[in-house]
Amino acid sequence: MYVKVRLELVTPFSKEIVDSLKADNIDLPHGMKIEMRNLEGKVEVCVEVELVDPKSVLTLRNTVDEILEHIELVDNVLKRST
Repeated sequence: MYVKVRLELVTPFSKEIVDSLKADNIDLPHGMKIEMRNLEGKVEVCVEVELVDPKSVLTLRNTVDEILEHIELVDNVLKRST
């Protein structure tokens, strides 16, 4: 069984955010897949993980939390530089 979380965030910096975060999607845990897309002013992030044990749900949650933190950081930096 798989669990999937889909995030959609509105920001004028969607392209820059997706470009900066895609580089981090390496060495993922076994059974995890991350997809990011720029949708004209929106960032779409899909994180999917295979449920092999209860820790898989925690790994998914922690990954989503980390992605959200990075998006917020990049968004704030870009807002200050404009």
